[in-house]
Amino acid sequence: MTQQTAIAFGDEAYQTAGPRLMGAHAASEAFLRAYLKHGGAETLLCYAATRRQYEGFVERVRAVGGTLPCEWVSPLVPERLREWGTLYHPDPDIAVSAWLRRRFDPAAFSLVGVTHTTCSDSFLDLAGSWTTAPIEPWDAIICTSQAVLATVTQVYDLHEHYLRSRLGATRFVRPALPVIPLGVDLERIPSGERAQAFRRTQRAALGIRADDVAFLFFGRLSYHAKAHPLPMFLALEAAAQRTTKRLHLILAGWFANQAIQDAFLQGAQEFMPSVALVVVDGRRPDVREQIWSAADVFTSLSDNIQETFGLTPVEAMAARLPVVISDWNGYRDTVEHARQGFLVPTTLPPPGCGEDIVARFFAGADTYDRYIAHQSQCTAVDVAKCSEYYSALIENAELRREMGAAGRARAENVYSWAKIIGEYQELWGELAKIRAADGNPVQSRPPGEPWHPLRPDPLTLFSAYATQHLTDDVRVQLTCAPSAAEITRLYRHALTNFAGLPFVLLPPDEGLALVQELTRGPRSVAEIKSQFPKFTPAAVRTVGWLMKCGIVCILPERTV
Repeated sequence: MTQQTAIAFGDEAYQTAGPRLMGAHAASEAFLRAYLKHGGAETLLCYAATRRQYEGFVERVRAVGGTLPCEWVSPLVPERLREWGTLYHPDPDIAVSAWLRRRFDPAAFSLVGVTHTTCSDSFLDLAGSWTTAPIEPWDAIICTSQAVLATVTQVYDLHEHYLRSRLGATRFVRPALPVIPLGVDLERIPSGERAQAFRRTQRAALGIRADDVAFLFFGRLSYHAKAHPLPMFLALEAAAQRTTKRLHLILAGWFANQAIQDAFLQGAQEFMPSVALVVVDGRRPDVREQIWSAADVFTSLSDNIQETFGLTPVEAMAARLPVVISDWNGYRDTVEHARQGFLVPTTLPPPGCGEDIVARFFAGADTYDRYIAHQSQCTAVDVAKCSEYYSALIENAELRREMGAAGRARAENVYSWAKIIGEYQELWGELAKIRAADGNPVQSRPPGEPWHPLRPDPLTLFSAYATQHLTDDVRVQLTCAPSAAEITRLYRHALTNFAGLPFVLLPPDEGLALVQELTRGPRSVAEIKSQFPKFTPAAVRTVGWLMKCGIVCILPERTV
């Protein structure tokens, strides 16, 4: 049986149409498209907090060409997930779902999240919460590269060590931490005659002659948060001095603001005067599809800690481009040096040299952008080696062809979404086996204990506020004889049912039944609860609501 998953949905997931396009958006949209195509599902189960969000999910599915029927599952009623067995999150935030699952049955299904950037304070706080959240061995956090696995493992090690030394903790639980890369939709990368047609039109539009050599960088154009362009500019300028060929650099991306754009353009003019520069908007769908065909070489010298995998080198390989990229985090997983391209050495100061950088960020003295910029500023990319690799590809068209062909083969064999979805499904199956073999939650919920220690029942936490409580022995009676129409009006009136949340009170029919029961005489809270066994908390809350509306009152205690 093909393993399936329910899909968790939030407002910003699974789309690349917004103005602030990030790698996580592209990755989640690509996953959704790939799961629709290769997952073998007959229905899509959407796990969303509200119906509005569910409707947004259906819109996203239709926007990427999906026609499968969809079904909504609320986090407050997740029983349908027991049948499916897995809930997939497009991000690493599985802690909230783990707590909500604990309300029902921690062994009912597995949670699977996937990492993106791992250097933000929000990610590190989230990773710290995994240690104390009811995450089980049948859950998983997918690491997109070996570098991410090393980071996540180190965060676990550091936080567990702190809890040992601070609190004497001795028992810890970790989810599975498999390494599964992001995928690429090979059919969306132009090839054959289509690619040649795009190459002709794009190069003509950009002023690139047939015998010129064009380098392509694709992604956010940010010197502080993506890849500092100076090593690329310097290496290309040095290569330009050694060749008679005309060189071009295509920057396909987007600038966050005018100041960053000015810095890029002025930097290119100053440090790379011999290379023709072209800037195109990488957010445009036609550019994202066609620009690969215009280039001869792809290059990206990432030097930023917010990068974790790097999908663009994989897309470049799928487009049969040789790649020159930095030997940096997940980038190094994608390319085999000297086969599909070249890995440019990078250098960092040793561990212990950045404590003041992170302290400034934690204290609020620096923004997140400044924090990652400070780190980037002291990351070195070997300019001389990079220029050497550029020159080798500039002068050798056959080498470009061979590396491009090897890159396409690697994209097909390792990074095609058909293969990646298969790896996901294998993971879901393995987690199901772990859950079946050892379905005893490590952090079980003792009877009467809140499902979340920091989210207790408000009627328990704030119980001291009231004069008295509707305990089982309290007897209540009607203060009047309301008609069915009057009760219905109270249910529908914005003033008396302002929250509009049906689960807070008994459903209207049951509320009318409660009033009808009280017309027969006073009843204790215990008796009312027994009358509505499927709605016990709602029945007691409805008694309080009817008291607020002046329809019910508490019977004075009987005296002997």
